[in-house]
Amino acid sequence: MDKKLAPIVLFTYNRPEHTQQVLDALALNNEAKESILYIYCDGAKPLATEQELEKINTVKSIATKEHRFKEVVVIEQQKNKGLANSIIDGVSEIINEHGKIIVLEDDIVTSKGFLKYMNDALKCYENNENVMHISGFMYPHQQQLPETFFYNVTLCWGWATWQRAWQYFNPNALQLWKILLKNKQLTQIDKFSSGYLSSQLAHNISGKLNTWFIKWHV
Repeated sequence: MDKKLAPIVLFTYNRPEHTQQVLDALALNNEAKESILYIYCDGAKPLATEQELEKINTVKSIATKEHRFKEVVVIEQQKNKGLANSIIDGVSEIINEHGKIIVLEDDIVTSKGFLKYMNDALKCYENNENVMHISGFMYPHQQQLPETFFYNVTLCWGWATWQRAWQYFNPNALQLWKILLKNKQLTQIDKFSSGYLSSQLAHNISGKLNTWFIKWHV
């Protein structure tokens, strides 16, 4: 087995049952015992209820007890960062250290072949500048497709990338909007989304949303 497997990063918050399911499924992968797992546990919001605090603490307890991987590193946030900031900061931190990364959130239940697929793809396309992102999910479809294929829509439900690609991530939604306008590409991002992606970018500019995915997609 390749000893240079990509580190896995799991982002959690206040869903202990979901978190446990994610870890149980991930641990069934043969590569799990040779992989480093980073678990980011977001902190409580200022007005969190006792019930919410209990769930957050239960998630942290689940994370600290996890032992089915080569190494488990738990990062507990003292304050609530929110999902977008947690992912942006966490991915940047780990990818700058390791050069590549596999990313999961606390509601992604993977198959037994997930880690092999991700690591194989990361190795295969490591030096291909045209490939920026590896996705472990595809929308349900009726078309007959091969097991692996290229797709120009970024899917974020279990994914992987390299530092060489993540360096281009821009968290500034307004800058991204202006770049798309300048290059006459604004309509391109909606080719498969019926206006959803451009509207999400617009909502990030207005402050209605604070998400990371659309900025990575652009």
